[in-house]
Amino acid sequence: MRTSMLLGLFALPLATSLVLSKGNGKGKGNAKGGGGGQGKLKQVMLKDGTESCAPPKGELGLPKDAGSILLESGADVPKFFLHEEFVDTTEMLKCFYKAKGAKPGVDEFDFKLMPDTAEHMVDIWMLEQLRKHPSRTKIEKDARFHIVGFPIFNSYAGGRFWNCGSHEERVAEMVTKMTSSKSYLKSQGRNFVVIATAPDAVRVFTDPLITLAKMGGVIVATADKNYPSVEPFKFKVVIPYKSMHPLENDAWKSETLPMAKDRNVSFMFHGDVSKGKRAVLRKVGEGLEASDIQDHDFQHMGMNGFKKVVEMSVASYKNSKFCLVAEGSTPTSRRLFDAMAGGCVPIMIGGEAGIKRNLPFQKTIDWSKIVYYGGNLDCVGQNYVGTQNFLKTFLELPEAEVDERRMRAFKTFKGALSYKGPGIVDALLRELKSGDLGQR
Repeated sequence: MRTSMLLGLFALPLATSLVLSKGNGKGKGNAKGGGGGQGKLKQVMLKDGTESCAPPKGELGLPKDAGSILLESGADVPKFFLHEEFVDTTEMLKCFYKAKGAKPGVDEFDFKLMPDTAEHMVDIWMLEQLRKHPSRTKIEKDARFHIVGFPIFNSYAGGRFWNCGSHEERVAEMVTKMTSSKSYLKSQGRNFVVIATAPDAVRVFTDPLITLAKMGGVIVATADKNYPSVEPFKFKVVIPYKSMHPLENDAWKSETLPMAKDRNVSFMFHGDVSKGKRAVLRKVGEGLEASDIQDHDFQHMGMNGFKKVVEMSVASYKNSKFCLVAEGSTPTSRRLFDAMAGGCVPIMIGGEAGIKRNLPFQKTIDWSKIVYYGGNLDCVGQNYVGTQNFLKTFLELPEAEVDERRMRAFKTFKGALSYKGPGIVDALLRELKSGDLGQR
């Protein structure tokens, strides 16, 4: 039920809305990416409070040992061995590409897959970068880390949705061969890494890999440590979601960006704002001139319809000064990386602790110089007028200052967060080298 329908059923104060909220969401759902669960619906009251929910100047306090934006040389990263011998994925990948009418090496998945699937297609692109990275060694004993070159999410999606063999059998084979390998037995898996960003560990990881991850027998590269089904894993490292392919492709075609004077949208957010805590964004947008807040519920549109949404959103990212990156059922969002690729300065809205915990590659990137923080959604929901007033202050900042941050974010995306460049491997290796892989 949408807010307009509810207003007809309840007598509410003028500055109040009543919406429905999802439950736990990611990790519980039935969408192709494993997230998007419905959970229990609950009523959320929005209020026109005037308090600010954010710290002064929207500063996100981060540890003092944060990275220095980009360590571009990569000379500081350790050697790794890429294990592609555990599972033969040749036929599975052929089946997947045929089913989707796609070509290997051509990045166009946002026109062929729904977003909760496309955003997790990180493994095949990461493997491309790992194969040609200068820190890759062909001598197993010389490697400090061992990265498993099995595209787990691609295998899951191919097996579950397009009849490309048994994903469960492939994972079981991978775990059996990995855990019996000489290098694994030597370290008991403490330096072995598997890559899978999807939230539904039950379906994507399956029991053998889940058991291993809970024991600390493998390091899991995930997009969010707060995924309910991933949280119990002992060793985790955060990596980015896959950004929308038109934005990422275009980012590599140019070294320049439209600056503030050439951007006509003040604040942008495209996503599901008809339910849950994020419904307040629609209310916030009503008080922001030239904003672009749109409700896109992809689960109720076909692929052709969503292709138009992708094109519309890409154009808005490139034409917006600031992008609201609001948490959903967990702290992370693909929108952070879409915003950076499109040159839109991110303003993160959600629980501060969860955001700090899940910003990727903090040994490489000083996020305090890239993102702003707009407060948590509970507070924003009770103070949407105060949030409107706070956001307006960003429009008063000197354009040169904001454009400097815009360009820094764009260069950081290409240098450390894009799956089309070697910097993402450098950044991953720095995190592994740091040893900061626990529950923090």
